[in-house]
Amino acid sequence: MALEDAKALREVIARGFTEDDKNEFQRTRLREARKLGEAAEKRNAKQPSASKLGLVAEGVLMKAVKILTRR
Repeated sequence: MALEDAKALREVIARGFTEDDKNEFQRTRLREARKLGEAAEKRNAKQPSASKLGLVAEGVLMKAVKILTRR
């Protein structure tokens, strides 16, 4: 993403820094950031919470693994 930003900014600077170019660069950057942000949100979405029994079972299992791997 940073490389794309640098290339786009280089083009804007090479043509000359007009207000329209600046605004277009910001719009494009915002559009891409939203697209990537939405993908990140989906990727980082919380999983449905487990039941209390499932949490207890997971805790007991983790404790058993710790005890058995101490030796």
